[in-house]
Amino acid sequence: MSITFATCTFLPRDADLISMAASSDSGSEKDRPSLDNLPPEIASAAQFYWETRSGQAEEQRSSSNTARGRRAEVLGGGQMDGFASLVEDLLVAAGTPRTSVKHDYHATLPGFFRHEKEWDTAVVHDGKLLAAVEYKSQGSSFGNNLNNRAEEAIGSSTDLLEAYEEGVFAPSPQPFAGCLSFPQTPR
Repeated sequence: MSITFATCTFLPRDADLISMAASSDSGSEKDRPSLDNLPPEIASAAQFYWETRSGQAEEQRSSSNTARGRRAEVLGGGQMDGFASLVEDLLVAAGTPRTSVKHDYHATLPGFFRHEKEWDTAVVHDGKLLAAVEYKSQGSSFGNNLNNRAEEAIGSSTDLLEAYEEGVFAPSPQPFAGCLSFPQTPR
């Protein structure tokens, strides 16, 4: 058995995103995400994150649900969709057909240690699994929860890659297993 760990990308903290967006060039490629104009795209995804969390918190407060506080902000899900859209747009810009990029329920993959896992994004092209990506945010209790996020990233990628080693995804090449983490500071 060979063990390959997931690539886990930690994005800059929010304050850094604002200065990155302000210092980036706004050329004609602005509407098409690429690695050359990534800072404003990341800033846009971060803004979507905060707007979604705020909206979800308001929905929770006005509902009969008893969840309150910061937990209410994340119960609705979807706050990381801006990052998922950005990753999809980057994949498409690099030549991946948009129909090959699957999300949520459509990105459910078999595992080795567990029956299946619903990944946030999976790339399946011509019947071959090429990549699986998870999106995680970290807002409070950073020291306490960082270990949990690391265990999730390592565990999910190990499960996926062990399934690959056992031939579950044949004839796919070894898939990329990734985790995009957004450690934010409160607004």
